[in-house]
Amino acid sequence: GPIAGSQVNTKTNGERELLNILHQGNVRSLQSSKF
Repeated sequence: GPIAGSQVNTKTNGERELLNILHQGNVRSLQSSKF
C-alpha cells in the first residue's frame, strides 16, 4: 500500500543521498591524488 511504497521511496532516496556523498568523496580523492 501507500505506506509501504513511501517507506521504499524514503529508503531509496536515503541510499541515493549516501551514494552521492560517497561519489563526491571519491571524485575529490581522485582529483587530490592526480594533482
